[in-house]
Amino acid sequence: MNDHVIDLRQRRDTLDDHFGDWNWKKTMTLGRTLKRKMEEAMKWKREHRAALWDLEATIQPALLDEWRSAIEIWEEDNTSPNPFESKVASIMQAAVRSQLAESEAQELQAGINYSLNDDVSPSVLISSGIELEDMQQRLKRDLADLSLHPTDKQREAIVHRSNTLQRRIDSWTRYQQLYMPIVSTLCLSADPSPNTPQAIAHDSLNELRSHLCLRSHMYKFKDKNLRGQAASTHAQNLIAHVEIKKDAAVEKYKHAHRALELLGRRLDIMGWEERLPPLKPEDIRPMGDFAGGHTQGTGTISWIWLVMEGNTSCSENERVQDCVCIEWCKARAHAARWFEGVELLVEEMRQVLTFLEWQGNWWHQRATLHPLEKTAEQEGLQAYAYRQAALRSAMRNSFEGRWSFIPQLNSGPTASMLVNDNDGPSIDVPPSAMDIE
Repeated sequence: MNDHVIDLRQRRDTLDDHFGDWNWKKTMTLGRTLKRKMEEAMKWKREHRAALWDLEATIQPALLDEWRSAIEIWEEDNTSPNPFESKVASIMQAAVRSQLAESEAQELQAGINYSLNDDVSPSVLISSGIELEDMQQRLKRDLADLSLHPTDKQREAIVHRSNTLQRRIDSWTRYQQLYMPIVSTLCLSADPSPNTPQAIAHDSLNELRSHLCLRSHMYKFKDKNLRGQAASTHAQNLIAHVEIKKDAAVEKYKHAHRALELLGRRLDIMGWEERLPPLKPEDIRPMGDFAGGHTQGTGTISWIWLVMEGNTSCSENERVQDCVCIEWCKARAHAARWFEGVELLVEEMRQVLTFLEWQGNWWHQRATLHPLEKTAEQEGLQAYAYRQAALRSAMRNSFEGRWSFIPQLNSGPTASMLVNDNDGPSIDVPPSAMDIE
């Protein structure tokens, strides 16, 4: 019916009919809708509970108690320090060089001199090593970007850079052997050690985690504080520099993994496949990034953040520990969210069943509430009321059958349904079912 050719009252009645029909269809499909929502919520509840337990298994109990206490304090008082915010500032290589130089200056003022060479001090050796590593990565990137048919000038430039770098590395290694004599012994050793590939793999994972955290902090700093093309270009160059180091750590892990695959059986290295799985592209992501189109509520963290060889105390990289703390808080919140979602859906289902039972009884009462003089009208009124009551009863039975896989609907809320922080996330107790009268 065209609502332009009817009056206002007819138009309102037409809209009411459409809205009533739509609401009735929604009511009829509540059984299927709530079942689908419950199955999804139970699935994510299990996955996030397992992800939280996997993460907690890699963290020392003392740290867990400290973080749990901090987040509970913040939940009670939001003016307290927020455990979801990072407490560690990113440190750049320039800051490291500056700290080394200042430390050496303080030692010289105190009359302490650890230098074994007048030209190369320990801090200069470290800074030069970092610079050589950067030069290696830049040369590797330029070689990869070189076309299949480079010009003679391009080839000459690459060869010249390679020769210069090799001479600088040879010069640096002589000073390295002066400060670290054991290096020459390690280089001469040709016997493969069972622990060497695993140690290299764990070191590369530590480097990868550190570079991912640094890159994430740099992106946030760039988006929040930098404006203009010059500043953005400079920041992008720094981020690209970190990206190169991240790729180097990835290649280092892959080489160590291939070594473990080749030497694992020969050296009787057992159980390394579970701790050090193959590194896939979707695994190389910060803690807060989720692969496969998942969101904060449905995604899980990459396994690289769950492999913590050795202790995870304050002696390890503070930045990584800070990221683990933040991710633990998020994982705990995600698990609590889906736990609470299941409880709310159980309560909603219980309310639907209670309401349908009450509405069926209400229609039974309406059948005899207003007696009419005409028998035909009275019978018609009772038939309509009994039909509505039968519909509610059939709907209730259908919904109850669809939801039979949920034992809480039959037993009601019990203390065993609740969890605390020792077994998983803690949430408030859901309200008890209210009888609709």
